[in-house]
Amino acid sequence: MGARTDCFSRFFLRMHVVRLSGVVVWVLALSGPAAAADQGTDSLTGQVVGYRGVWQDVEVMLTAKGVLRVATPDSLGHFRFDGLAAGTYAVKVYAEGHRATPARMVDVPQWGDRLDPFDLTPIPADPFVFHWEEDQSTAGTEYSAAVNRPHVIEFEGETVTLADNSSANVLAHDYNMLLVDSDEASWSQEHAWRLLTTMRSIPQETRDPYGAQSLAASQWLLTPRYLEGDIELRTDGPSPVVLVSEAAFVNATPRIATVDGRRGVWFSKRLHHALVRYVTDNGRDVDAYERIFEERYGVTTEIRDYAALTQWTTGEGAGRFQRFHAEEIITLLNMLEEFPSGMHTTPGLTHLVRRLDGTPNPLSPLAPAIAWTQAGYIEFMDIAFLSSAIDGIHRLIIHEKAHFLWAHVFDQRTRDDWARLGGWYEDPGQPSGWSTTSTTEFVSAYAHLSNPNEDMAESIAYFIITPDKLRSRSVAKYEFVRDRIMQGDLYLSRFREDLTFQVYNLFPDYVFPGRVRRVDITVTGGAEQDKEIRVEIELHALDRDLEGAAWAGTRVFSSVGTFFDLTLFPVDGNGRRIEQGTVLVGTIRLSRYSKAGYWVPGQLKLGDRVGNERYQRGDDFGWKLYIDNPLEDWTPPEYVPATARLDRGPEGVVEGRVVQSIEASWEVSEDNLMRESWPCHASINDEILSTYALGEYGRFEPDGNLCRVRFLMPDYRPSSTYSLNFVDMVDRASNWGAAWFTSEPGDEDPQRIRVRTANPDTEPPELDLNRMSIDAEPTNPEQPNGETIVRFTFRVRDNISGYMSGAVVFLDPQGIEHFVYVRYADRHLLFPRGDPTRWEELTVVHVLPPGSAPGTWGVSNLRLADRAQNFVHHDFTEVIHFTVE
Repeated sequence: MGARTDCFSRFFLRMHVVRLSGVVVWVLALSGPAAAADQGTDSLTGQVVGYRGVWQDVEVMLTAKGVLRVATPDSLGHFRFDGLAAGTYAVKVYAEGHRATPARMVDVPQWGDRLDPFDLTPIPADPFVFHWEEDQSTAGTEYSAAVNRPHVIEFEGETVTLADNSSANVLAHDYNMLLVDSDEASWSQEHAWRLLTTMRSIPQETRDPYGAQSLAASQWLLTPRYLEGDIELRTDGPSPVVLVSEAAFVNATPRIATVDGRRGVWFSKRLHHALVRYVTDNGRDVDAYERIFEERYGVTTEIRDYAALTQWTTGEGAGRFQRFHAEEIITLLNMLEEFPSGMHTTPGLTHLVRRLDGTPNPLSPLAPAIAWTQAGYIEFMDIAFLSSAIDGIHRLIIHEKAHFLWAHVFDQRTRDDWARLGGWYEDPGQPSGWSTTSTTEFVSAYAHLSNPNEDMAESIAYFIITPDKLRSRSVAKYEFVRDRIMQGDLYLSRFREDLTFQVYNLFPDYVFPGRVRRVDITVTGGAEQDKEIRVEIELHALDRDLEGAAWAGTRVFSSVGTFFDLTLFPVDGNGRRIEQGTVLVGTIRLSRYSKAGYWVPGQLKLGDRVGNERYQRGDDFGWKLYIDNPLEDWTPPEYVPATARLDRGPEGVVEGRVVQSIEASWEVSEDNLMRESWPCHASINDEILSTYALGEYGRFEPDGNLCRVRFLMPDYRPSSTYSLNFVDMVDRASNWGAAWFTSEPGDEDPQRIRVRTANPDTEPPELDLNRMSIDAEPTNPEQPNGETIVRFTFRVRDNISGYMSGAVVFLDPQGIEHFVYVRYADRHLLFPRGDPTRWEELTVVHVLPPGSAPGTWGVSNLRLADRAQNFVHHDFTEVIHFTVE
């Protein structure tokens, strides 16, 4: 009963928090369309009078926080905006050659009489006049005499008419950006002004005002459709044609708002991110993106001397590193921009470094990125950008930069106060030198794993990208970051409206799994036999459903650093697996050659079926696991120098087609046995910057002590020279060995082979961004318990190799991510069964478990991959900044 009462109190607290986080926010100029679900929607009608001309040339603009809409009056001058949330809006009218009044604030719903008409007064053609004044809209009100006709020009053989307002004229003059109306959409004064102000914030080449126009012309068109990255660059002609989605403009300029009782300005960087793609040619123009990195963020990716940069870290030269991929450049620029403007440049951070594809950091082989705060650089490995969720990539970049704040910006009092808030205390017995008394108030397992520095970096990353997760885990930490680090500023994450759905639950589960109260460990097997290990844990719990766990996991270490991962699942009294419970069991087989002695757990993670997680350290509960292995082996396998080869492998027929192959081989020095399953691994790289390394596992041949890894090379693999850059191998005792093959002194030169293919595929699958839908229905509508059937439908196609796999992320109101892998029926085939270029509609059906958080959920992001291992991330969220006055 007590637990259920706690659920009710948490539920109503959460509903209050959600209303403050963007679903209902009091705003000077609107409560936003997100409020429509709570307040209902309404219409706004009015009339324009005094116009002399064609009504299609009149623009009625409606703006507010989260809203930018344009309407055209009918033949009587009447206009209408439907589907508006209750609130206050700015409305203004623009017509060429007519004087208009400044923007007028109007309320929705309309009370009493109709709105007073909006007057337009014709302006004489002689003399020419222009007027602009500030008003309640962001762009202000302007008008001019009709003699200032729009310019009609010929652009690549086609006659086009340019938008005619002051911002459009400045864009044409300074950037040679020609704003052209199309059948889909027209450039309003507001759109042009937002485009101009955003372009001015991006360091780039502009026209010399004292000389003739030297910049290449570009034609810019608006579209109401969604576009990948909100922008589409067509560069097949002599000059680029740029298509921009109207959705990118909605929150592009600051608007006065009040959030959590604080008055400030509300805006997003969505349009900025789209325009960065244009300025940098989608991350391919080195000079353009280096200018932005250096002038706006104080960093560079151009490394003159790798050996000097890494002399106090890994001591490596240029052979171990490479340039960033183009899409990685865009991601880095956009995430650095998301920091508050005062943190765009960070003391101590001067370089961003990219390690060679397919190779790990030699000191931390599992790390996706490392912040070397004393050496002044952040190092990224390829795995940093290969995540199934784009949110994770975004948080990683912010996390690593946040380490420089900890090292060079925060004073000791800030660091001490944060450590105290997280229950951290110095503990010489831990590898990190720290322990914490808290087990639940962390945004991730990694935040809990090491020390207050990592906890702070993770918390800042979630505060910016997934703020609801930090707030639901620890209100105190959320407020600390908001007030002490961000000086009162905060962030909100908003979904694409048509990709949201509702979950209903009278009794949501916000209770974390219970602590461990019992541990039983059994090891069977003789001294010279393999060992069977069984671990059973029991949790403190008054209610199995609320305080039970759906899984538990830990990494268990030997005294020499070898390890195994153990996963535990709940069982009933008869030992049968159940969905959630308080008794969990895990088993694993350990080789007789594994390190003898005591093995200890690292962090134990406990999670329930709705995503609540508890983290406990190995010293939070009793544990003793002893392995009696007189045959122990702690010597890692070693690569035998000068034995690596990269050869053309045998051709074979797969699914009726002839397939080439590449075979990597090398000799191994191992004093015992290699691991039985996938003991050898190799990574090869082609010469194309946009592609990632190919990695494959292979077999070990004891007769020749030889590792052999085969790479199938169907015709959709790129034609290129492939290089063997990295190999690693694991023996039966889980000892790990590796070798690098680069131009770095001390490494062997990589083995290379040229492969020619008939139909190379280097493009990722294409998603139809305008043909997606999602719906949800509770399984028990009379007494909803959160169990909900969700159906997400989308269309996909590929140019050559065929779509193969996907991963969709649902984000709940608590900020918890729920991964659902899209299981494609033909994913096991090497070649697509039908025509991959035809659109195929797929529907993901996922059942949310009982206890799921009530409120608005949404599709956060979607990753799609084809058979050639090209992939693309689609982000359906928008990061909203709120800066206090």
